[in-house]
Amino acid sequence: MESTTLSLMVTAQDGGGLAALINADVTIHIFQTTLVTAEFEKPKYTFLVFEDVPEDSPVGTVKAREPLNSSEPILYRISSGDLSGKFSIHPWLGTIRTRRPLDHETQPVVVLTVQAQLGSAPACSSTEVHISVLDVNDNHPAFLRTSDEIRIPQTTPPGTALYLARAEDRDSGQNGLIRYAIASPQPGVFAIDRALGVLLLNGSLGAGEPRERTLTLRAEDHGVPPRAALLVLTVIIEKRRPSPSWTFEHLVYQVEVSESLSPTTQILQTQAHPLGPQRAASPLRYSLEPSVDSAVFGIRPDTGWIYLRRQLDYESTQTHNFRVFAWIPEDGLLQNVSTAVIVHVRDENDNSPTFLHDVLFLKVEESPVPQGVIGKITAIDMDSGKNGQLLYFLLSDGKFFKMNPNTGELISWVALDREHRGHHQMTVLVTDRGSPPRNATMAVYISVTDVNDNKPFFPQCLPGKELHVKVLEGQPVNMLVTTVFAKDPDEGNNAEVVYSVSSEDSSDHFKIDANNGEIRTTTILSYDYRPSYRMTVIATDQGVPPLQGQAVVNIQVIPLSKGSAIISQNIRHLVIPENLKPTKIMSLIKSPDHLHQHYNGKLHFSIVADDKDGHFEIDSSTGDLFLSKELDYEMTSHYLFRVITIDHSKNLSLSSTVFLSIDVEDQNDHSPSFQDELIVISIEENVPIGTLVYVFNAKDGDGSFLNSRIQYYIESHNPGMNPFLIHPSFGTLVTVSPLDRESISTVILTVTASDQAVNVTDRRLRSLTAQIVILDVNDHKPTFMSFPIAHVKEDVTVGSLVHHITAHDPDEGRNGKVTYSILSGNENMAFMLDESSGTVPYMSLFKIFYFIVVRKHATHPPNKVLSVQYIAVDYGFNVAPWSLALLPRLELSGAILAHYSLCFPGSSDSLASGSQVAGITGLLTTTCPLDYEMKTQHILTVLALDDGTPALSSSQTLTITVLDVNDEAPVFKKQLYEASVKENQNPGEFVVRVEALDRDS
Repeated sequence: MESTTLSLMVTAQDGGGLAALINADVTIHIFQTTLVTAEFEKPKYTFLVFEDVPEDSPVGTVKAREPLNSSEPILYRISSGDLSGKFSIHPWLGTIRTRRPLDHETQPVVVLTVQAQLGSAPACSSTEVHISVLDVNDNHPAFLRTSDEIRIPQTTPPGTALYLARAEDRDSGQNGLIRYAIASPQPGVFAIDRALGVLLLNGSLGAGEPRERTLTLRAEDHGVPPRAALLVLTVIIEKRRPSPSWTFEHLVYQVEVSESLSPTTQILQTQAHPLGPQRAASPLRYSLEPSVDSAVFGIRPDTGWIYLRRQLDYESTQTHNFRVFAWIPEDGLLQNVSTAVIVHVRDENDNSPTFLHDVLFLKVEESPVPQGVIGKITAIDMDSGKNGQLLYFLLSDGKFFKMNPNTGELISWVALDREHRGHHQMTVLVTDRGSPPRNATMAVYISVTDVNDNKPFFPQCLPGKELHVKVLEGQPVNMLVTTVFAKDPDEGNNAEVVYSVSSEDSSDHFKIDANNGEIRTTTILSYDYRPSYRMTVIATDQGVPPLQGQAVVNIQVIPLSKGSAIISQNIRHLVIPENLKPTKIMSLIKSPDHLHQHYNGKLHFSIVADDKDGHFEIDSSTGDLFLSKELDYEMTSHYLFRVITIDHSKNLSLSSTVFLSIDVEDQNDHSPSFQDELIVISIEENVPIGTLVYVFNAKDGDGSFLNSRIQYYIESHNPGMNPFLIHPSFGTLVTVSPLDRESISTVILTVTASDQAVNVTDRRLRSLTAQIVILDVNDHKPTFMSFPIAHVKEDVTVGSLVHHITAHDPDEGRNGKVTYSILSGNENMAFMLDESSGTVPYMSLFKIFYFIVVRKHATHPPNKVLSVQYIAVDYGFNVAPWSLALLPRLELSGAILAHYSLCFPGSSDSLASGSQVAGITGLLTTTCPLDYEMKTQHILTVLALDDGTPALSSSQTLTITVLDVNDEAPVFKKQLYEASVKENQNPGEFVVRVEALDRDS
């Protein structure tokens, strides 16, 4: 392919023909690779299996084809999608089998990712395997209860619906369809709708009917064979009442209500009417049965319309069951006219997925083969159904990793090599399947840890080559012959190298420094004794187990010149820096002096042919020595060659030999280098002082000991806030003071690596930026912020707000998420506490109930507001001095002091529609009427619990004082008082004492 990049433009159009205003530009980078993988015959396999198959049953077989001319075996494995380990795959045949029992009701579809690897190739191919777990009839229908009781008047007309039987079956399809029947006695006066489960009165209830009837209702599914459940229903027949009989239009009212409806919305109208032609003298009044389920609803007493008192939350309660009463105020006998109301809360996609962590750090060892699943990304969505079903996608780094969209498993599908890339950063997107969908993203950082998988190598001695050096005989002991050095791309101890000579080389003429690789003589060498030596130098790293690299060093002993024609010979030592440009080095004609004395004719200079290697040349007539090309210490650190001078001026040619020993001086021409310019690493708070955080590893291409020796130092971007220390030689970063995420959550360091060149001004530096994220530990208990005392009037409407309980936990994420519950003091269930938070949409102008203190001045009109005091309530944004406008009081009773409209300053566009803020938490409301005369004070113990592991909690004692209202009429102590008085008794004289009591205070 000519181009390695493809650019696509993607458009979106709905079914109605409307297109997106902005198109999406997609760039696809195609990586060129020579990797050859086995390819599956299908990109997707689909298999069916019944849920009741025994373990080790075959499911299906996948097949991959090997490339042409390949004899490597293909190995199969399940890389992701099998979190419960229910399936296995044969490594050579590709046959998938069951390992554990399957359950259609728990997981009807399993999506596996199967990989095929060709031998030990560093990459593999993958395919998706969709396994549908077919349902069998393994679940019985189940009634909500095993027995129940109803009461009906004897005058109930035929055709009246008496009872709704509800059963559920977890099976699907025909196995989950339910039909109802009366098992006993045989149908007579009563009948039941087989599909709906509604019990009907099939005839009149005569005077001879027994007062109590017991019916056995049967719920049976359509499976083969069918499964059934029974419900015992007791029907109590009440005698005719003397008063007119009233009834509601429906035995049971059912309604489905969206959780997104706002408070005060009317959701259902209940109506009662007389069974006969009677008509009430006074209008009916409606009320709700006080209960926890009814506390969120109100009813219009004159119309029977049920409305919302506060917003519903599907995630906390899916169904509300309560009763509605109807009565005529003048007729107390009608108090028991009631009907049942079932409110099903419909889930809306009002919760975005949330990850368990704000950022995730993973560590994985490098490996020559793909490792499959290296981690699992987990998010939660409080919604249900499709609104709570999550899909995971990887937005970056697809070259090395893949994501299982259904399970969130992160898969390594190619070999990871730390020496090639040690850090990976990617973004994971999770989205639900709601309409419209909600999503969230999270950053994932993967550190590839080192394993000792690289042998030390010698840059001067490439693979297949040997190192040749020359040394002049007769030199003193401990003369430097050459310096070898090895590099190891691993890090830490895996890259620390020591040198030694192979034990097979028994020569004791040389020694090597274990640290710097210098080879020196241990005796005076003689060409006549031994003209050459061959030794194997071994470089061993300090890994576990250690790895070794070796270089063969051939040492040639150069003899001093002998014979009558030799007029002189000397040895010259030169040191030449490796960065010297080609130039003249020296002139041999000027030295030694006796060459001038014997110079009577033309001299001829030459380098011995065996010593030529192209780096040095000499002018044959002038004796000028030139450097013909640059030297490289890292390749050759020492040169020894001979220059012969022949004098042709005499009949007998005389010659002299100069031995040139040239040491190449290493120049600091390589800077230390880090693999990355920026890394993001993590460490938990509260770890002990001295805990290892990270090991920094810089490399230097120089050869000599000091020029390649690296020292590290760090500098914090926040002066005075650096809880870390780095070892100058090893690069290990450790903690030197306690870490507290609540005080500082991120530390940014500049890590600098410097070589140790002798001349300080020649030292080279290289830096990287390290962002250290302090991970949260659940080390803080929730702290109550709300006042532990509340007051409420005894006549407040059921469901009224009593107190707002708030607690603060400075920990992060789930560790700081607080839920509330009542531990004790609520034995009569008079109060209900909203335990957790939700999200509520807000616009630029909306209403919020507050605890507000309105201060007035005695000299001002009674309705003038002089000041408003906020009591700290956290609604997910900072409380600011917003303008408040007093609105009319709602019908809700005095538990709410005032109702205000909250106006944000600035443009209304500053808060876009659909944005989210944290909902109110810890709202304590009433669930039944309060009575000051029965109980003046309620003492509750409230628990605030965070969601960390392990969970931490705090408790608070809340004292609720019930305020008296004038709801009791005075009552005389006696029904009749008798007194006598004389006819001539004077006015004002005592006659009798009459006493009355009033329970009010």
